[in-house]
Amino acid sequence: MSGSPGGQQERVAAFGQLLSDLIRQGRVDKARVDSLRHLLDQAEPADLVDVVHREVERYQLEELDLWSLKTAVSKLINLMSSALERHRLKPDPEDALFASLMAENRVLLSIMNYCKSLAKAAQETRAKGNLQLVRDIDLQLLQAIEPLADIEKHYLKKENVLFPWFEKHYPNYRCVNLMWDIQDDVRRWISAYRYHFGKLVELISGDDEPYEIEISCLNYTLGHLLFDLGANIQREETVLFPLMSSLLSKDDSIDLFCQCAEYGWSFLSPEDALHYQSLAAWHTNLKAEQDAIIAGTFRCRTGELSQQLLSALFASIPLDMTFVDKDDKVQWFSDSPHRIFARSPAIIGRDVRNCHPGSSVSRVVAILNAFKAGTKEREAFWLNMGGRMIHIEYLALRAHDSSYLGTLECSQDISGYRALSGEKRLADG
Repeated sequence: MSGSPGGQQERVAAFGQLLSDLIRQGRVDKARVDSLRHLLDQAEPADLVDVVHREVERYQLEELDLWSLKTAVSKLINLMSSALERHRLKPDPEDALFASLMAENRVLLSIMNYCKSLAKAAQETRAKGNLQLVRDIDLQLLQAIEPLADIEKHYLKKENVLFPWFEKHYPNYRCVNLMWDIQDDVRRWISAYRYHFGKLVELISGDDEPYEIEISCLNYTLGHLLFDLGANIQREETVLFPLMSSLLSKDDSIDLFCQCAEYGWSFLSPEDALHYQSLAAWHTNLKAEQDAIIAGTFRCRTGELSQQLLSALFASIPLDMTFVDKDDKVQWFSDSPHRIFARSPAIIGRDVRNCHPGSSVSRVVAILNAFKAGTKEREAFWLNMGGRMIHIEYLALRAHDSSYLGTLECSQDISGYRALSGEKRLADG
């Protein structure tokens, strides 16, 4: 980080006030911006991260909707974009962590640019009144949008690997809470686009008026989707990645890269994906060879299990389990190959509040507080996810004297159970 500490403090104070004004007023006049231009032109990633941290913390404490904050932060970033651009990460090809993530971004940008060109062509053709040609272009656009859903792997790597590490190593980390919320927005825009896509297919050869209404909805959704995708790329490469790169040791970077590899690769060609997957496998095998095998046995009044058997047991039980200790820190999760919700070792020690998007944090905290107070022992939820019925249950864990030890979260796909009928006995084979 360049510049004197005093200079950074002055910038953070000025940018904090500027952000507050943008939240309250929605804009600031040109004279005000001009008066701060000398500071905006010196803006560094740490300035933005520190300012956003304070505002997100306030929003979370007051349980406010993040929408107005997201809009204001976007405007603030726009004002300091030239300065932040000078900090855009230029990853060393040997730094596989950031090289792979930014390679995904390059392909994503090319898909986005193609979608923008098709949207522009459709708009220009629509103005000329050639409805049939417009519909042909619209169908091309719909097909071009679908690959954007592959962003999910990229976002899971950030949420389950990069964000937990950043929270542990940078005190003013809450900017990642806002980034996570924007990623959830992207997911919602993609879902909305698919919905309107289905409606459009139904109308593609029907009446003009409903068709035009659906196109308007699609254009609105596409605009927001592309904006949020672009915003995340900019914030990754000019803010989050440069800061993380300055903090990471080589061993940390390799470890995070290997964890990221477990989620796969967004948008990459088969050749590039194989390159990174092979590199991750090599590092993982090397670490396994270097680590000593820790022998141990779990014993209790009902029997004992070796460490090997205990690991196999937790990997085989058809439940996703996560243990959060009495201080609300994640301490363990079951390592099933078919997890419902993604987890990575980077979350160990992470505050459970940071493991959930902003919209559900207050509910999680309320459950934990009830467990600590002894007013509840369990809480269950169920939801539809990708055509599956998922049952989620929180259980309070207590010692013999009833003191609170922590919470066990259990998640299970119960779709198959709900479909059962009749009987199938052991004797039936």
